[in-house]
This record gives sequence, C-alpha cells and structure tokens, in this order.
Amino acid sequence: PIPEAHPLNPTSSYGICKVAIEKYLHLFHDLHGLNYSILRVSNPYGERHNPLRGHGIIGVWLHRLLKKKPIEIWGDGEVIRDFVYVKDVANALRLAAESDLDATVFNVGSGEGHSLRELASTMGNIIGEPVTPTFLESRSFDVPANVLDISKINNVLGWEPIIGLSDGIARTWEWMSSEGPEFMPEAFS
Repeated sequence: PIPEAHPLNPTSSYGICKVAIEKYLHLFHDLHGLNYSILRVSNPYGERHNPLRGHGIIGVWLHRLLKKKPIEIWGDGEVIRDFVYVKDVANALRLAAESDLDATVFNVGSGEGHSLRELASTMGNIIGEPVTPTFLESRSFDVPANVLDISKINNVLGWEPIIGLSDGIARTWEWMSSEGPEFMPEAFS
C-alpha cells in the first residue's frame, strides 16, 4: 500500500493538477496561515454517481450492464485498484472537517486491492449473470497497482471504511437499476 509520504510523480495531466493544488495549499499555508486537510481519495463509487460522464469504473460498468452493453477493460484485467464506497468517503471528509489538525494529508481508500477481472466477476455475482469484458490494448499510463495505505487516517481520526466492495456494488446496483441517472436528469444536467 502507498503511504501519504510516497513520492508524487503523476503520469497524467489529471494527477499533475491534483499535485499542483496540494502545492498551492501548502504555499498558502506558509504565506497566509491557511489551515487545510487534503484527502487523497482512491476510486470512489456509489449511488448518485453520474456514469454518463465516462469516469468511475464501477458506475460506468454497472450502467453499461443495466443497458445490456459490453464492458471494456484496457489491458489484461490484472490492473489492481483500491475502491472505496462514497458514504465511507463522506464520513472521512466529515471527520477531517471537524478535526483541528493543520496542514495534513490523508489517504482515503479501502486499503485493499482488487483486479478489474475480480471487479467484473463480483458484478456478475451481484446482477446474477456472467460478465464477459471486452479486452482492449493496454494504455501506457495505467499503473499496474494502486492501493492506498489508510493507517494514518485510522490512527489520527479513527476512520476506517465500513462498506466492503461487494456490499457497496450491490447498493450501487440497486440504486442504478431502480432510480438511476435516467430518473434524475436534473442532477446530471
């Protein structure tokens, strides 16, 4: 698992922007006394996520499965990611906001890694039918494994994730298949 002190060397413009924001917060802390907490959230998912924007693999895949469309995996499916349920993320944000800590960085994830193949299999178990992904050529910027060390936020704020991957996907599937984004256009406009 990757600790907060791990060197930051992003491989995408998205990651570079996130590091730049952290650096600006630190600069404003030094120059103006700005108090801040940074929560580095791994791969959040859950109800109310807009899968139509094309990011957030769990929401996107569940929406595609709901619409009877194939899911796609870049590479062989052995890429490992750390998925964290949105209500657990909200609890971490609340705890950080209520704390009196200053200039602190926390990882927020499940602390566990799951391959994309495992993710597809879990989804198949939940929806009650096999999920057979379409495999595409791998992308050079996808790191092979990304799992966060969440021991700091646990030790400092007492936070730990409560909802496991299978339960979180089941809750997300239930929302997606009953209410879902098509029934809430105002939320996604």
